[in-house]
Amino acid sequence: MSQSNSGSTERSRSIRIVCFASAVFVLGFVVALVVLSFIQSVKPETLGPGQAFEFQFGQGSGFEGLNVVKILPSGEARYDYGDVTAWQKKTFRVSQEAMQELADKINALGILNMGKVVSDPDVRDGEQWIVLIKTEGTARSIYFDNRFPVQVRELAAFVHERVVEPYTKNLRPEPVSDFDHDRLQQELWDSVR
Repeated sequence: MSQSNSGSTERSRSIRIVCFASAVFVLGFVVALVVLSFIQSVKPETLGPGQAFEFQFGQGSGFEGLNVVKILPSGEARYDYGDVTAWQKKTFRVSQEAMQELADKINALGILNMGKVVSDPDVRDGEQWIVLIKTEGTARSIYFDNRFPVQVRELAAFVHERVVEPYTKNLRPEPVSDFDHDRLQQELWDSVR
């Protein structure tokens, strides 16, 4: 009878070992799936090669208004600048190569991975910048309020040095009504509400 007990104990022990090993395997598999899912969810957001996008960039303030660069996926572009006393605009067309350079710069700087609001709560009534990027039915905006990390300062320099200045230097500015300019900048303000 002791041999029968011993065999039963061995089988019971073997079954427990197999169950434990199976549970560890299943748990490891579940953990691996969760980790892979997390890695995919924090994958950096970027503009794909050749992906059509609209770019808007406003710099200024809520009080005095924003100087605005707006570039449509077709390359049609508009630059409004001035102050509350007088607004001007220059309209131009950006090449697809320049659009791709802009997309590459946005990706390299990680602009699409910045928080929705970047601000300095200790500064009041200062300067605000807004970046708005639209792609195939989605829109991503970032509001910079009195705090301008190096990435957005580099983007601003790139936009002015590589897009606005080369494409507009020989263009005469046209006057813009307050109403027309307010409509242009309103989309930026609405995107961060």
